[in-house]
Amino acid sequence: MAPEERNFGSVMFKALANPARLHILEVLAEGPASVNKIAEQVGLKQSMASQHLSALLRAGVVVRRANGNVRIYSLRGQRIAQILMLVDEFYEVHLGSLQELLSRR
Repeated sequence: MAPEERNFGSVMFKALANPARLHILEVLAEGPASVNKIAEQVGLKQSMASQHLSALLRAGVVVRRANGNVRIYSLRGQRIAQILMLVDEFYEVHLGSLQELLSRR
């Protein structure tokens, strides 16, 4: 991996290192959505959803387009959804050892 790729990965994974942001990405994996729809589905205030979306946007994970006064967010590409699926798969395969690790925290 080249240094710029490691730097990009670091920024991206830092943005993903938040349960609310992962939940937002799960919502967006189902299709584009407005801030209000995302906030409602994730259970956040609109302002907090906007802050999380801004972090995901800065990290290059999501894209935004205007639709009148409404901003619509979507995943930059389906590979982001694949990352979520890999996390889920990793969790399922290693559930026992992960539970032990988490119980030590």
